[in-house]
Amino acid sequence: MKVNVTLPFDNIANPDEFLNPEAVRQIGSVLERAGFNGGNVTDHPCPTGRWLDGGGHHAQDPFVVMSMLAATTTKLRLQTGILVLPYRNPFITARAVATLDVLSGGRVTLGVGAGYMKGEYFALGVDFERRNDIFDEYINALKAAWGSEEFSFKGTGYEARGNRILPRPLQKPHPPLLIGGNSHRAIRRAVELGDAWYPFFTAGAVSATARTAAMTRNSNVSFDPATA
Repeated sequence: MKVNVTLPFDNIANPDEFLNPEAVRQIGSVLERAGFNGGNVTDHPCPTGRWLDGGGHHAQDPFVVMSMLAATTTKLRLQTGILVLPYRNPFITARAVATLDVLSGGRVTLGVGAGYMKGEYFALGVDFERRNDIFDEYINALKAAWGSEEFSFKGTGYEARGNRILPRPLQKPHPPLLIGGNSHRAIRRAVELGDAWYPFFTAGAVSATARTAAMTRNSNVSFDPATA
């Protein structure tokens, strides 16, 4: 069994303890010496105050945190747990992941999900009701961007016409894609489009809906096919 740890850099109440380069270095070093498989970062670029006041949490930019962690470790996997894929143009995400995978020596594991926070979707200008369709499209866009040196892909409101994102990720055909969510559609997506399922532990009734419950931030059990 390989175990990942949710990184504590979302703790803004103790900035002197967690929000500085030395904290990243020390925590990464401890995790690596202890034999943990990886460090997980979550994704909430613009959470609502109502959600935060109701028990939610801040989240630092996942690619910034993983880059700093990569610079201070040599073996630790760098995992998003999870990245809300519809929030960003897929080619921006493809570039960030490819760069990090190359510079970290092939250590990225990309956990992705459709997300659940309507207020954050509104703030970012993304259609909440279409999030599942957007998610499926973006997975295919990522694979197209990573699949060849020059690629074309027509999406909803964007189109690559012989574009290049180089260098491509070090891991082939791409970094492991772990598909998060408990809905039936999410599990089907994991089978059809992903490399593995990233489960969240919720009541059985929740899995029958399209929304993943917000109670799952600290669910860190995942299967990483790159290291199994």
